[in-house]
Amino acid sequence: MQEQLERSQAKYKARHDKHRIENSFQVGDHVWLYINKDRMQGEGKKLKPIRYGPYKILEKIGENTFRLDLPAYMHIYSVINAENLRLYEPSLIEDLEEKSQLPSIDDLLPKYLNEL
Repeated sequence: MQEQLERSQAKYKARHDKHRIENSFQVGDHVWLYINKDRMQGEGKKLKPIRYGPYKILEKIGENTFRLDLPAYMHIYSVINAENLRLYEPSLIEDLEEKSQLPSIDDLLPKYLNEL
């Protein structure tokens, strides 16, 4: 009976570990916080964003839990499971938009109209 229970537990653990993602977060990293729509409250919860942040990791509490620097207005406990975190990477598109300049209307006009 005990052997069968241990085999069953090992099978469930293997199935669970197959989908587990090892985290590489460290104290000081910035992360996105993903909040399930089931946890949100109030009107318009379907319209609220799912991803919040970036927030700084203040402390590693357990193997899979971290304390984030969350603002007080969020009313969420600051200890979050790594399953709900994604590493923050700055967008490359925003950097390109700041450096690029849109052409003026004079650049788009045909040459013969510029000579008039």
